[in-house]
Amino acid sequence: DQYGLILACDSFPPAVFNSGVPVSWVPTVELTVHLRGLPVPGPLAVAFRTRYISGGVLEEDGELWDSSGRLVAQSRQLALTPRPADLARRAPAVMPIANAPAARPTAEAIMRPLRATVRVC
Repeated sequence: DQYGLILACDSFPPAVFNSGVPVSWVPTVELTVHLRGLPVPGPLAVAFRTRYISGGVLEEDGELWDSSGRLVAQSRQLALTPRPADLARRAPAVMPIANAPAARPTAEAIMRPLRATVRVC
């Protein structure tokens, strides 16, 4: 249902956890979810990507696909990056994330359970 899609957009581990940033609380500043339709019964395929980590904040884009391969929800989240006290003094420069595909993923790609594309330069 629609409420489940909204919950799924916010409940997956942040993609930034694959970047080498310490795993910690990533508080949401803003979350937008676009519902594009109700999913058919079956598992969802999801993709969450973070392209930039800058000035203590990150953005994360999410896509949820139903088992028929139809895009059913998209999300964008602005969040604070996890920063222990020893890293707080070294604010990172803008770090572009490579290999962030702009086109719709292939059927093979959307059937992966979670794809987090994050690379810190």
